[in-house]
Amino acid sequence: APGSQHFLGMTIVSDFFRKAGWDVVIEISLSEKELMHAVNNEWFDVIGISCATEAQLKTLPGLIRALKASSGNPEPGILLGGPIFTLKDLSADMFGADAITTDPIEAVNLLNSFKAS
Repeated sequence: APGSQHFLGMTIVSDFFRKAGWDVVIEISLSEKELMHAVNNEWFDVIGISCATEAQLKTLPGLIRALKASSGNPEPGILLGGPIFTLKDLSADMFGADAITTDPIEAVNLLNSFKAS
């Protein structure tokens, strides 16, 4: 999510994705506009968003709508993860996402299910 400064978890999870055969782009952006530009310039089967703080949750539904609208893929999967989801029991529907996970193995399985659908 814009303004996030936690990179270690994203790096670790991206290694799991790569080992499962996925191409991964990590976009560290300070603004929503930069993220929109990134998803507009490439095709993404799935967009993963990592959130660290409760404050980021407030803007997450709007961010997801904007990412979907900007995406070169008309129907990208949206996968949420990050530290805040270990502290709060939240549903993906609340944000307009397809799934939430904080487990990298489950995340790989979810990605594979997105590709199959």
